[in-house]
Amino acid sequence: MAGIRCISFCTASLSFTLVSGVLTSGCLGRRHQPRQAPGGDIHSHSERSPGTRETPPGAKALLDGLPDFSNAARLTLNIHGPDLITYRYKYGHADTTNCQDTLGYSAGVPALQPLVIDQTGLADGIYIVCVVGVSSDGVWQPIQTPTTAVWGIDRHGPAAFTINAPQATTAFGGAPHISWHGDPNESDVSYELALAGVRGDCRTPAFRLKVKTPEFQLPARFPGGKFTVCVTAFDKLGNATPAGNNGQITFERPVSLGIVYARGESPEGRMLVLANRTGTSGKWQQTLVPLPRQGARMSGRAALAVTNDGEARLAYQATLISELGLPETALEFARGTGSNLTHQEASAVKQPGSSGAQVALAVDGKGKTHIVHIVRQGATAQLVHVRGDNLTATTIETDDVSQGYQDLALASDAGDNLHLAYVRAGQLLYRSGDGSTWSAAQSLNTPDCTSIELATIATGPKGRRAIAFLCSRADQQGKGDCRLGVAAAGPGSPASWREVVAQTIDASAPCLPFNSNRPSLSFDSQGQIDLAYRYTSADHAGKWDIAAVTLDQNLAPKETPKALADWSDAGGFPHIALDASDRIQLVYLTGEGLRFAYGDKPEALHPESMSFANDISVKGSPLTVDDLTVAGFPGPSSLVEAGL
Repeated sequence: MAGIRCISFCTASLSFTLVSGVLTSGCLGRRHQPRQAPGGDIHSHSERSPGTRETPPGAKALLDGLPDFSNAARLTLNIHGPDLITYRYKYGHADTTNCQDTLGYSAGVPALQPLVIDQTGLADGIYIVCVVGVSSDGVWQPIQTPTTAVWGIDRHGPAAFTINAPQATTAFGGAPHISWHGDPNESDVSYELALAGVRGDCRTPAFRLKVKTPEFQLPARFPGGKFTVCVTAFDKLGNATPAGNNGQITFERPVSLGIVYARGESPEGRMLVLANRTGTSGKWQQTLVPLPRQGARMSGRAALAVTNDGEARLAYQATLISELGLPETALEFARGTGSNLTHQEASAVKQPGSSGAQVALAVDGKGKTHIVHIVRQGATAQLVHVRGDNLTATTIETDDVSQGYQDLALASDAGDNLHLAYVRAGQLLYRSGDGSTWSAAQSLNTPDCTSIELATIATGPKGRRAIAFLCSRADQQGKGDCRLGVAAAGPGSPASWREVVAQTIDASAPCLPFNSNRPSLSFDSQGQIDLAYRYTSADHAGKWDIAAVTLDQNLAPKETPKALADWSDAGGFPHIALDASDRIQLVYLTGEGLRFAYGDKPEALHPESMSFANDISVKGSPLTVDDLTVAGFPGPSSLVEAGL
């Protein structure tokens, strides 16, 4: 409320003394009752002019609803009083408005109708409102003693200030301490600290929180990324003053990345490898995931999540030989950091055979593990949800094995709701869950597709979710093409999906259900979708490349897809993720090994070969890249709710 002029009242006349500072009546401490102004008493009865009869009590107008100060466009006042049926009013600047002058008063207004003061054309300053009422017997309140009250209009925010350069703090894991120059002479000032990512600004930050003092220490668990600092100061009326250097102060935190993949010269020799790296440069550290039992081997596709504190959680199928000498497969779960992984058998059900089924894993905001996998028993197949520290299993649905579950994808949103996408008999299905119960299966409308392959799912801000999938279009002779499809929905249940099938993956043949072809997607903080996919073209027959593109909220590409130009015979397995500042991390496979690309947006991606700090005793090049995640990515709401 800087710069507002206030009034010292003279009790004998309508003259005013204007002083800089505050109302000398102590108005800053009160926000409800209007104050008495000279020439009017809002609490006692008035007398008429000399020689006339006494005014009955009903002729007195009472006024309430006027604040001490306001910056609103309009004020609504309640005019009332015993036996009051009509009133007249006027208002204006306190220096120039004489309430005892009949000039400027309105026509009669019914007492049941509130008095609305339009402040949009009024400059900051001190104003007075004057009211005279009339009772049911037609007696008017004397103009010499009107009901009056004063208030101030203040649209000025706190004093100007600037943000200091962030200072890294060892005690908080290098997380910066952010401060700014507040005016020590101002009281009742609060602040909003906003941290914008590479795609946002001060109006659309990735993180926003309220601060009471002109400084804030980010916690050690604050996620990695490149952020721009914005601070706005507010007085108690909500008047705002942005920092003079908003958008000019930045800081960067290292991003922790984790991937899991399989290596080996043959399916029988496949071993699971976990690799991680902190920062945007340096070598990756590999850890061989030891299988829990002698003679076991990894089969199927592993799933990985990394929690905010850097703990890896893995789910995968392991095949071993039973006591009868026959192969059987079980769901396995491991968690830990680096080489300190603790294993736990996630399902007591052993499936005959050695072919691993799909596994999907997600960790919710409370740190609970959720795994969805397929259990085949005889002629039936079950979709099973395993959850919590005790890995409690419940069946989601049961179907005929011949229908065939081809794919699973699982994600958790900011509200800890689960979202499951899966393909059954070539049809794309979706379910949502609260962690223990699931909605009915919802079939997505994909009329242009003969069959659906390789779905993956992601959740975004404001309840958004999206599924990427491959759409096969084939004729009776088996000829056709393969296209990339995306379906998106906002909040609500059942979800209202919008599907778009656009990018061509292979113009010469229908889609092949290989993990190497699986697309990947991730939401940024603005609700846009970043998408990575594998494709081929007639100019590179038999070879594959990786492309990335950003889609707007209408699922339209914002630019031409960025081709990484790494054509190879064995390329694929694209996995894209965004750090907390919306920068892209993309891992994929080429004929020469794993590649990593990093950038603010798809067109800025620069691929590089992944360099490992250590070797592991598994022969052969990586066969598959089974998942990618970026550690420490809590949503803005979870950070604020935890008090950062």
